[in-house]
Amino acid sequence: MVKIGGSLLKSGESYLSVAEKIREKFIEQGSRVVTVVSAMNGVTDDLIRSLAGSGSALGRVVEKYTTAAEYLGRRRLKDRVEDELRKLKLALEVGHVHDPALRDLVLSFGEKLSKILLVEALHHAGVMAVGLDATEIIKTDATHGNALIKYRETSVRLRNYVVPLLEEGAIPVIEGFIGSTSGGDVTTLGRGGSDYTAAAVAALLRALEVHIITDVPGIMSADPRYVKSARVVPEMSYREAIEASLYGCKRLHPRTFHPLTLVHECRVYVGSWRESTLITRVSSRCCRGPKLVTFKLKGRYAYVALVGDGVSEHGLVSKVVDLLKYAGLQYDGIYAFMSRPSIVLMFEEQVLGRALNTLHDLVVEG
Repeated sequence: MVKIGGSLLKSGESYLSVAEKIREKFIEQGSRVVTVVSAMNGVTDDLIRSLAGSGSALGRVVEKYTTAAEYLGRRRLKDRVEDELRKLKLALEVGHVHDPALRDLVLSFGEKLSKILLVEALHHAGVMAVGLDATEIIKTDATHGNALIKYRETSVRLRNYVVPLLEEGAIPVIEGFIGSTSGGDVTTLGRGGSDYTAAAVAALLRALEVHIITDVPGIMSADPRYVKSARVVPEMSYREAIEASLYGCKRLHPRTFHPLTLVHECRVYVGSWRESTLITRVSSRCCRGPKLVTFKLKGRYAYVALVGDGVSEHGLVSKVVDLLKYAGLQYDGIYAFMSRPSIVLMFEEQVLGRALNTLHDLVVEG
């Protein structure tokens, strides 16, 4: 299973580059691959602005996809892209801006168009690829904007649509982030939706690996905007990844790992083509302990979490308290639960940078 992030998709040339990487890294190595693709970089935000009435935002969406289609070079492709863009404009003209169903329909066009371009790019790279409609395969509940995948219904459709293509040696390409209700209404899966799609498909097909490809090398030990010495975390467990995501760790969303915890062992690689973080069901004993420090803001406070299997044990909590006292860093609360792989400290937002650097240098690295 390969999921391509939107940060990699900025032009027609980038689609070709991604297609060639898929061929080199997976197809030529004998792997059978299902590909999940996100919208082009920045498109989802522009579609949201379009819903609010921004003509310039809609213009950027149209320009990005038509330019990429022209670069890939076939009139049939450009006609298909233009047809989808006409449907997008019509939806914006006739719908009600505050209708959640309309919002999901409009947002779905980013991924639909991206899938069309990636299939064409894979053909250019000599790969037999087939585009599938996620609204026909990924079945969800009716919660517009934050839908949950219905695994049983989706599993049936994967067996009917995806498995035969894999057996023929083709590469199925599916939109991430979108699905549909049993009645056929388009839904979106919320933040991290494309990763959620990829994990659900991988779990239901019992894939051995999921590769979530982005423009960064992996999960960082701290936010590099605050901590210059942050590095890539080499390995994490599902539990640690879910915990980190709850406290704001970028590139992770707790829903991503939910389907994987229900089915079987699957190795998840999050990062770039060259470097990534490996996420498995259970960390090896040698990898226990604090792996990263992350945070989320709430009001004037920053909730800073040290994440890693075993960190909530009493001995380490005491050491963290002693280290903060040694560093002269005042905190307003500390929370640790034996059942969770984290210690959470509450700081005034104004000392966030100092807190992150202190905990990263003295605990994660020290």
